[in-house]
Amino acid sequence: MRIILLSLLISFFAFPALAEDKKESVYDRVMKNGEIRCGYFYYNPAFMKNEETGEFYGVAHDIIKAAADLLELKIKWVQEVSVPNSITDLQNDRYDMLCVGFYERPNVMKQVEFIGPFYYVSVNAYVKPDDTRFDGNIEKINNPQYKISSVDGTIPDIIWKESFSKAERLSLPELSPYSDNLLNVSTGKADVTFVENSVANEFIANNVSSLKKLEPPVRVFPVASYVNKGEIEFQTMMNSAVRHLQNNGVVEKILKKYEKNPGDYMRVTKPYEVVE
Repeated sequence: MRIILLSLLISFFAFPALAEDKKESVYDRVMKNGEIRCGYFYYNPAFMKNEETGEFYGVAHDIIKAAADLLELKIKWVQEVSVPNSITDLQNDRYDMLCVGFYERPNVMKQVEFIGPFYYVSVNAYVKPDDTRFDGNIEKINNPQYKISSVDGTIPDIIWKESFSKAERLSLPELSPYSDNLLNVSTGKADVTFVENSVANEFIANNVSSLKKLEPPVRVFPVASYVNKGEIEFQTMMNSAVRHLQNNGVVEKILKKYEKNPGDYMRVTKPYEVVE
């Protein structure tokens, strides 16, 4: 009898404690408050700010805003983040979702759930216009006599580590813009860098005949947003909204609005076929 009473007492006090320890999911919080708390960082052309009006805009911004509108949810822009700290801030509940375009890259796959992809981008090697050393064989870059410009922890750095680690690296601080990599190549400080087409095309437009693109691409990345690992309910809801926008032409209109050069953004293949 004493054993039974003791068990009942333990159960009585334990269950409320377990209930109190259960963390509220992002989905439940968003549904309760009717808003998504967004973290963001500036990255042309995915997420930018109009300095005169203070309004945000860009490819990823517009897609995420359209998805929230579709779900009748508001967006609250709560925090500008640094890329190196973005996942830590998410895990510490500083915001619900990173609301920018982010490459689905291996070094974050274990920590987040991706929302998207919104579109794809190719990352190519860029060299000076008269440089023919790597024409037809990009693998030649993987040699100690060549120097790759990269920013710590970013895509050029990841590509260097995965595929061209024998080459020397000209390392730039974490918050340096990608244009600094391109500048290093155009001025001869480095032999090559890796960057997506839209970023390189903008640099070349402002610095005519400064660089040339090598083919084929060294990487193709899905561009997505993300939430904390395990937030599946919120992820699936947002993914459904994004697919709806893709299937009904909204994403295509947004891509065309910001696409300065054909091929800057590779489209997500439609999951259906129209039969005539």
